[in-house]
Amino acid sequence: CPAVAVTLPDAVEKAVNGTFDDTLAPWVLVLYTGADATAELDSSGAFGAGTSAKVTVRKGSTNWFVQLSQSVMIRAGRNYTLTVTAKADRPCSVEAVIQQAHEPYGSLASKRLTLAKEPQTFTLRVSAPAADDRMNLTVMLGGNAGRTVWIDSVSLVETR
Repeated sequence: CPAVAVTLPDAVEKAVNGTFDDTLAPWVLVLYTGADATAELDSSGAFGAGTSAKVTVRKGSTNWFVQLSQSVMIRAGRNYTLTVTAKADRPCSVEAVIQQAHEPYGSLASKRLTLAKEPQTFTLRVSAPAADDRMNLTVMLGGNAGRTVWIDSVSLVETR
């Protein structure tokens, strides 16, 4: 058999549907401890053209009580760049987190995002010391009762 050369990409996108095209899936809205919020696809052009995720928080006193989340796999020794574009109807803070989806719920990385009415893009870089196939890529929105947050262009790029 002849030798076959395989070229692996330098970067791999780990977030699925970070631009919220046509659906929220595989993103899910997770509510804890009496929180009340809705997530929907918004085509009003909150970020110009296209669609975004719109989360309206009615109740949820702690940041992790309201989460927009999806599962991701993390590989040991890899570098990750998380990028999120977001805005809110009024100034508020949310948190972008890459966190275990199991006990002890440790965070690989987190960043507080201070939102305003105008869209802002936030970036976080981290190296993974260990592999974990049960991680969540999450935006924690609790603590923002009475506010609406729009999220778009979520990317989690894995590099060597």
